Amino acid sequence: MIVHPVHYETENITVEQAIAKGRRTILLPCLLMLFGPAMAIYLITRHAYAMMLAPMILLLGAALAAIYRAYAVPRWKIWAFSKVRNVHELKRRAEFAWLMPNEENAGIRKFERWTGEQKQAWLGIEKKFDAQDIFVERPEVPAETRVYFAWYKKLWVMLLALITLGFGALPYFFLDHDRSLASLVWQCVVGIFFVSLGGWLFYESLKQLINRKAQLVMNSYGLETAGSGFCSWSQIRDLRIVPSGNGRYRTFHLRYWADNVYIDFELDGMTIGRRKLDRYLRTYQGRHSIAYKNPKQL
Repeated sequence: MIVHPVHYETENITVEQAIAKGRRTILLPCLLMLFGPAMAIYLITRHAYAMMLAPMILLLGAALAAIYRAYAVPRWKIWAFSKVRNVHELKRRAEFAWLMPNEENAGIRKFERWTGEQKQAWLGIEKKFDAQDIFVERPEVPAETRVYFAWYKKLWVMLLALITLGFGALPYFFLDHDRSLASLVWQCVVGIFFVSLGGWLFYESLKQLINRKAQLVMNSYGLETAGSGFCSWSQIRDLRIVPSGNGRYRTFHLRYWADNVYIDFELDGMTIGRRKLDRYLRTYQGRHSIAYKNPKQL
């Protein structure tokens, strides 16, 4: 990372402004196209039969949203990346905001519709990625940040775990002994599965709830995660926040190499979001780089 003790971005727009416009011009219209027609038809007709058309209308809305996104994403990318100075940060933030696919889902890019003129413009913009981002000081980032398990998130998971456990225990109270043996065995197996799942989720969440130790500590000196110890920023490489899994079961992980040790730290259920964490990590790394050149700042 190239560092320079500047405090404000001097390019036409900031990363935050580019992301905000992307949400307004891409995500919001897509959501309106997806759910708007079904809601409008139901509100206009107020008839139960209108709900039978909901799946077909949702599919039509999804198709319209996909077509709109295919043309809207190239326009936004050219506008945003041509005006933002720190294009690497914009790329990371755009992936977090669902405006661009990450490397694991890069195949989605084939659905984007680029004109010949847009492709030529993007070839020129891509040259900006050859230069590293310039460090921008963020005064709102404290000298040190400690991240804990979020108690309210753990309580929510525990509630879901109790519901799952109750759902699994329910069949035992309504066993129909007149049914076949195979049916009874299957009912018991399903019940045991949900009881075990609910019990395990409750135990794991409770264990994390009562754990009040900082799970992640970061400052200008380095980074420390629970179970892996402290590492100076000069020892850390390939630091990134990446998703794991797909759809509703997707989780986010902080992954990096500390010397020759690979660290994989799960971020779900913490008191900091991935977008804010990315911003803080880059700030602390930049501060370390400046202080390394001037040891008096450490």
